[in-house]
Amino acid sequence: MTETKAAPDEESHPESKSVKYLSIDRIRFDPENPRLPPSVDGTSREEVIQWMIRESTLVELMGSIGEEGYFPGEPMLVAPSKTNGERPPIDEARTFDVVEGNRRLGAVLLLNDPGLAEVKTRSVNETASEATHRPDKIPTIQYEKRKEILNYLGYRHITGIQEWSTLSKSKYLSSLKEKFNDLEEVEQYRTLAKRIGSRRDYVERLLTGLELYEIVAREEFFHVENLDPENIDFTVITTALSYTKIATFLGLESGRDPELEGLVEDHLEELVRWMFEKNTENQTRLGDSRNISVLADVVGEEDALEAFRSGKALEEAHNLTGAPTEIFQNQIDKALDSLKSARDQLHLADPTQPDAETLLEIMKLAKTMKSSTEDSIMERGIE
Repeated sequence: MTETKAAPDEESHPESKSVKYLSIDRIRFDPENPRLPPSVDGTSREEVIQWMIRESTLVELMGSIGEEGYFPGEPMLVAPSKTNGERPPIDEARTFDVVEGNRRLGAVLLLNDPGLAEVKTRSVNETASEATHRPDKIPTIQYEKRKEILNYLGYRHITGIQEWSTLSKSKYLSSLKEKFNDLEEVEQYRTLAKRIGSRRDYVERLLTGLELYEIVAREEFFHVENLDPENIDFTVITTALSYTKIATFLGLESGRDPELEGLVEDHLEELVRWMFEKNTENQTRLGDSRNISVLADVVGEEDALEAFRSGKALEEAHNLTGAPTEIFQNQIDKALDSLKSARDQLHLADPTQPDAETLLEIMKLAKTMKSSTEDSIMERGIE
């Protein structure tokens, strides 16, 4: 039986506490942040900021806050910083550790002082210079002990909060886009990206996927059995759009073309059926969604596409694209490079009998592959 995590009690819930604004010079990063790697000193603001810039979408978050301001509905959750190993009472605390909201703190600090960045300096400076808002006071909810916040976060991030689906995000962006109809198209998407702290290309792809979804829904999901708004995997559509060959197959200039100029609806129906229509064994022609790259190769080659349309399995059709040959050649080249590297280290190593057995297996495998390769060359009449 799966254990259900209880919600936090009323006293630990943020909504039961009042919001207080703190100057950013009184808020510091959580030195015990579990997301920080061992190589980063959590007590060093400089180290934490550089790590955040490198490892997260901090610049995009800067753009979002700089465009819209700091959303007061998301106060940082803080506890008094330790003094001599102890946390003082709230009314005696001079600084607070932000236990929930470290990335937001990083974004606000950079908006106010982009010179803190030692990496991606150009992007940070451009984003800060374009910002309309540079908040220097942040809404916070203050707790006496860090543990109280952790109790709440365990509920929020594990069982209490469900992230929006990709389709929900797309619909939200579509409704938000109407507010910026007076802007040029590129600026529209750039503004939307700032609003959600993301990249313009991602926004364009989501909106393109939504337009395709609307057509599919209008066509009653092409009458694919059991396909409806409740169980269609919208992320499969948006992932497919990231492949140029699939976008071209659909008649689009790219997978970031929400206007859908040139769309070939017959090809859209084919794509939907390949991705979602299931056979008697409950399998789609695509199979695992990780095969989208394989499907992209197939629709990009006429012979392979015709074979797939005629009923050949995806893997069989893929063999007609030339891609398997490239993969084969790349892999034997890598194997040769690896063996050369091993040879160069041989005089420094202490080989064992298992190493000798592995090399014997490699030799037998290479001999078999060489024989098969020569037979294939002869059959095709290639010198």
